[in-house]
Amino acid sequence: MPTPDYMLVDKLLIYANKLNVSTLLVINKSDIADEKFVSKITNEYENVVDDIIKVSAKQGKGINNLVSKLENNFNVFAGQSAVGKSTILNAINPELKLETGELSKKASKGKHTTRHTQIYKLKNNTLIADTPGFSLLDIFKVEPQKLKYYYTDINAFNNECKYRACNHINILEKDCAVKRAVTTNKLNEERYNRYVTHYNQIKKRWDTRYD
Repeated sequence: MPTPDYMLVDKLLIYANKLNVSTLLVINKSDIADEKFVSKITNEYENVVDDIIKVSAKQGKGINNLVSKLENNFNVFAGQSAVGKSTILNAINPELKLETGELSKKASKGKHTTRHTQIYKLKNNTLIADTPGFSLLDIFKVEPQKLKYYYTDINAFNNECKYRACNHINILEKDCAVKRAVTTNKLNEERYNRYVTHYNQIKKRWDTRYD
């Protein structure tokens, strides 16, 4: 089971929110995940995504609930390698018989990872695009001053800041509602710290885009 890449998850959510796409966070391998791990995921993302579903593709647990969320939609499965996207698809529709594999310790990739995007048509007008596992993902075409709007949990406090153009980073806590929300545990600190990292990376790229 790969170590979760929360920076990658946040980047995927940034793009989804920028494109106004609904988001569903699936915790696979719940049969071997400890409660602390599941609790951490829930605490960080319960107010960020539209829903969180726990499944065990190998045991078939939670699959029916997942299917009900996917029905009558065009869905995209995205995530890091070896999290079990293809295994989940097999659990949803065993007729697909997709190749799956455990994590390769040498390359840190799934042994039978998906290498191209494949769209599968299921019953009830349901389409699923299975994408290759991500290892790296850069954020392009996002202006640094607009990043805060693609963090739904941070965006909830935007209008309470003293300054309209507040980026929630280089400002005193007394003037920034987001910083106050972090200190009062209304906003997850780890999510906020990753926001700061993403902001600084995007701003550096944005400031040097013509160099």
